Amino acid sequence: MSSTKLEKALFEAFIEVYKVSEPPADFNELVVVAPLNERGQKDIPFNDYQCDESKMRDILKTVAEKYKLNKQDIRNLEINFWLGCSPRTKINS
Repeated sequence: MSSTKLEKALFEAFIEVYKVSEPPADFNELVVVAPLNERGQKDIPFNDYQCDESKMRDILKTVAEKYKLNKQDIRNLEINFWLGCSPRTKINS
């Protein structure tokens, strides 16, 4: 998979997850207003938001299907999502 395709899928996953997070947010707006950190990266305040783990997994699955990702690409998407600027995970028991 091209890195551009992975980046688009990842960005879409973040957009959809932040829509259903608590509180809901516009990920595009968060990116626009985020300050740069010392490494020149956008500093998204992801710890200010939380989302149900099952919702996040459902969104990742939907995005993977939309972009027709193979197993390796899905794994790359998941790793980048969970280690990226995803909201805190709300785990339901």
